[in-house]
Amino acid sequence: MYIFQLSKEVIVHTLKYLNFRTLINCSEACHSLHAIVQNTSCLRYNNELEITGFIDTGSGSSLSIAERLEQLETIERNWATLTFRLKVGIPKPVGRNIWELFGGVFTLGTSGGRGLSYTELPSLTRRTLTCTWKHDDLGLDIRDFGIDPSQDLVVLIEVPAGPRAHQGVYSIHLRSMRTGDQHHCAAQPIIVCIPQPFQPGGVARYTFVIQIMGDFLGLLFQTPMPHDMRAGVAFVWNWKTGQIAIRIQSNDSFKRFDFFSFLSPRHILISTHMHVRDAKSPPALEIYDFMFPESTENPPPIRIFEFPVFCSGVAALSTLTRSDPSPEQPGHAAIQGGRPFVTAPMARLHTVNIQISRAVREVANIVNFMMFVHHDSLLDGIG
Repeated sequence: MYIFQLSKEVIVHTLKYLNFRTLINCSEACHSLHAIVQNTSCLRYNNELEITGFIDTGSGSSLSIAERLEQLETIERNWATLTFRLKVGIPKPVGRNIWELFGGVFTLGTSGGRGLSYTELPSLTRRTLTCTWKHDDLGLDIRDFGIDPSQDLVVLIEVPAGPRAHQGVYSIHLRSMRTGDQHHCAAQPIIVCIPQPFQPGGVARYTFVIQIMGDFLGLLFQTPMPHDMRAGVAFVWNWKTGQIAIRIQSNDSFKRFDFFSFLSPRHILISTHMHVRDAKSPPALEIYDFMFPESTENPPPIRIFEFPVFCSGVAALSTLTRSDPSPEQPGHAAIQGGRPFVTAPMARLHTVNIQISRAVREVANIVNFMMFVHHDSLLDGIG
């Protein structure tokens, strides 16, 4: 049967099931098919989604297909030229302040160290305006925090005080961003954590990497103290039940955990380096299975990506990797945020930055190498 004996509606409906490469091949077959593809918003939209690595959120937005296509093309064009449609200035108080920008919300610690102020940034895509709110006193001294606006979740790390300060006991509070109260989904609104057994020599002053993905909370404890076994301890909990999924500690006094991130709904990535010049072991990216580990305590990595061994006189100072937000399947978060499309979980990029110290005529020369790794490359072959 000659295809153009069918109605245009039937042809378009059939073409909607083709992936973009096959659809492009069809559009090149004849002028008539090319005209149908170019003049049909839903076909062009599906093409652009696959080309740019986005997926549609379905009922997550009230925009029509034509409006979504226009938004997608505008976003891609603006990123290509770094042209920003909106600029928002937020004054930063004088002094040390912790802050976080995630999910379109900028959060800043108050000067007293016990509160948070929130600014939900405007979006032309979601058709939302700037919204601000503040909690002056959340009832604790905040050492650090992480947020997930899609779940109305803020994770607060309390500064240990009294006997707990000497024992290295940390309290992790699970609160609502909007109200500041205990989060209604958390069976245990406070998770008590001891990153290291008590050591008479003193308690390390940690810095933190906080990551949230769906039901899971990841926390990496770090200390700047060199050659310290406390240099890296990573935890993953189910924050809704309070149950620990995995605990990983550096098993080498020279090996440091630099950064932590979720790779998939069951895998985490930890970047590491050896804190010693002329180390035989190069920086590495280690992947762990936190859903089905061999043990919840220090399981072995299921995959290690090692960088080449450095030449004499060269040492890695840090190995940082980022890919925000976490790669959860789009669903409630996208719908709640009103986003018409989001990055496809397997189309993400990870930035990897290795900071290297190189001795040049007895003077240390700091060099940064940055690379971009496709998500598929890290998870290829992992079940």
